[in-house]
Amino acid sequence: MLNKIILGAANFNKKYGLINNNLLNDSEKVLAFAQKKKIKTIDFAPKYIADKKTLKLIADARFKVISKLPSIKKISKIKLRKFIDLEIKKNLSIFKTDFIFCILFHDSKDFKLKKIREAIKILLEYKKKKIIRKLGVSVYNPEEINLILNNFKPYKPDIIQLPFNIFDNRFEKTGMLKKLKKLKILVHARSIFLQGLVFKNTRNLSKYFNKWKKKINNFNENKSDQAIYNICFNYVYKNKFIDGIIIGFKFEEEITKFFNSIKKLNKRILKEIKPINDEKFVNPSNWRK
Repeated sequence: MLNKIILGAANFNKKYGLINNNLLNDSEKVLAFAQKKKIKTIDFAPKYIADKKTLKLIADARFKVISKLPSIKKISKIKLRKFIDLEIKKNLSIFKTDFIFCILFHDSKDFKLKKIREAIKILLEYKKKKIIRKLGVSVYNPEEINLILNNFKPYKPDIIQLPFNIFDNRFEKTGMLKKLKKLKILVHARSIFLQGLVFKNTRNLSKYFNKWKKKINNFNENKSDQAIYNICFNYVYKNKFIDGIIIGFKFEEEITKFFNSIKKLNKRILKEIKPINDEKFVNPSNWRK
């Protein structure tokens, strides 16, 4: 089960998440626990973490790093190579290494820009030199996939990172997961707990969520955190099209509880899950407090 798990570093950001907004975190203890469980890969972006101590801990742990290239929207084509060079050097410096396992385009909207092909070309040069080993894209909607694939031609991305959870199976429903598997593109799932929403008592949610409170209650009512962890994880883990699962934790208690919770699950429970797939609900950037 553990072979698919990728540690998510976004939770080390004190401002990350609309549901779990506690300003503290146990990044040092979480990293130590992840190492003990032999998790070998971390999903990271320089903007996630400003704390130098945490960055050093990640570097010292020698994780395989999946990092992000910030949006190129405001970068002129003339300055594009310099921008990418600096971002690659920044990552190499942070992790005290001579290569990065994977670089993802962080903003899939960049694929609507004409200069995206130049950015891909530059990064493929880094891949050819083995300074980066894999190149991919972080996406939000199934509709983005074809645009990305067209821009990569005659090549293809190595990894697509996308949201997937008990409330959101849009990429499977539209056939995109099957398509990516056929193209031999690795799929990494993120947001498997929907930024903690799956655990939330609906009485503590804003009026924005009123439309979906009944469905949230139908899932998490009378369930322990351990049961929720197990169902949410297995829903993603059991999907044959998903190769990696990004899971982030703020506290040692969370990561400990998670690993103590995951176990084999009755297939009947997974078959009873009914995703919502409403963009206003499953995309946290649309949430209003």
